[in-house]
Order: sequence, then C-alpha cells, then structure tokens
Amino acid sequence: MKVVDQFPHQGIYGKAYDTSNRGFITEDGVFANSIISGEIFASPINRYESSSTKLFKPYPLGFCNPYGRMSAVVFYDMDAECFVYLKNMYTKVCAKMTETPGAFPWEQNKRTIVYGENGPVNSYALMKSTENNTDYFIYQMTINYATVSKNSAYSFSTADATDIDKATFYSFSYEYPIMIYVVGNNLYQYNYETKACKVVKTYPGEITYASFEWQSRGELDIVVCTYEEAAEADKRETIYKYTMGQDLNIVPIMTGPALDKEFVYNTPLKVKKIEYRNCPR
Repeated sequence: MKVVDQFPHQGIYGKAYDTSNRGFITEDGVFANSIISGEIFASPINRYESSSTKLFKPYPLGFCNPYGRMSAVVFYDMDAECFVYLKNMYTKVCAKMTETPGAFPWEQNKRTIVYGENGPVNSYALMKSTENNTDYFIYQMTINYATVSKNSAYSFSTADATDIDKATFYSFSYEYPIMIYVVGNNLYQYNYETKACKVVKTYPGEITYASFEWQSRGELDIVVCTYEEAAEADKRETIYKYTMGQDLNIVPIMTGPALDKEFVYNTPLKVKKIEYRNCPR
C-alpha cells in the first residue's frame, strides 16, 4: 500500500497543528480519522455504503480548507466522474454531492479531472473535455468547515493556453486569476480571466517541480526546481524562488545584504516536491 497524499497539509498557514483530523489517500483507498480517536485507520471511506466492499478510484487529493479547522472533505470519484463529500472524520462513507445551481456541476458530463489543488481561500480543479483534447475548465470551490460552495468556473482551450495539453505541473495563485504550468523546460503563466498566456522563463535543465508557495515566506511566492545531469554533482538540482507582484509579473526574489542576488539554491538531490512543517510565521 502506497500513500500518495495526505490531508490537511502542513505549512505556515496550514492548520494541521490546529486540528485533530487526519486523512491519507493511497493508490486505491482513502482513510480518515481523528488523532483523539486513536488515529486508527480501519476501513477505507471511498465507498457509498458501509456494507459495500466496492471502492471508487479517488483522485489523489482531499479538497479541504487548509487555512481553518478541517471537517468536510471533498474527493473526486474517477470512476463515476463526480465530486463526492465526506461530512466529517467520523463518517465512514462518502456521499455524492446534491446537485445545486451554480458555476459548475458536481457530476461531470464528458469532463474529467486533470489536476486539483487547495489554497487558503479556494480549492481548484482543472478539468478537461473527454470529447477532445482542446477544451479545459477551471472550477473554484470553497470548503468552510462543513459547508461546500461552488464559486466560479472558467473555460479555455489549447488555443488560449499554449501546449497546456502537454503540461506536467500546474499551480494556482489564490490571490489572482493566474495559473502557472510547465511544458518541457518552459514555465508558463496563464491569466484565465483575460486569457493571456506567456512564457515566464526557459530553463537549461529539466523542470522537476513548480508551484505557488503560499505555505512559505509569502502568499505570492513561486518555487521552480530544475535538474541538469551534466552539471557538477552538488549542483545538479537548482531551486529558484520568485514572487508575483500586483502587476502580475513574476520576478526573482532577491537576497544578500544589498538585495542584489537572485535566490538560487543548489543541491545534489533531485527535487520531486516541497512540503513544510507546521510552525508559526
């Protein structure tokens, strides 16, 4: 059994230290419980009947509010192509969302999930059409303790976001309508309100990780990690830190006494993901 994700995540703004609730997603199961209940993860909850042994395949993310005390968690059933709901950690099965008017449907029609992400305000789901490889959609939802709300939805195509169908990493700014994504060694920035797309930077090495880093130093920080096999052994991986200003331009974070050096950190390790421990700011 391999754990592919946990919820909630830690971080400066994450409240994992402020809630007893914990959950883990494996390749074929979702397990949830509370530390004060002994943190015993007995049976998977990615099913609809407590007496059933039929499990739905979960997308590897628990959509939840990492900025407050977590109760409800939303999952995506990849078999039925729909969002489902776990009311709290003491509920042993999921329930399909009751369809209500709003920006997007809970049950998908010829759409599937590509990527999901939690921010401190909204949770995001990047969806695409199953009828073609060109149409994409962004869903924004808010999960406030036990209440789940549809917020906004946006549509775009590969004509708007260059090579989005070839992307390997995606991430959303929680403050602005900006998505970054990676294709090859190119970092792209896409404004899904204005549909403006541009290459931020082309790197000499393979991009192994890229994400907005609201859990870190600043709400608009971005981290990009690249790997060059031919570089010196202790400099094969390079970690870059950026920030995005109100003008939506992504610029390097500067360090040093005169703030004249671009933040760059080298390591011999190949970085796959960056997580943070719980701590005060």
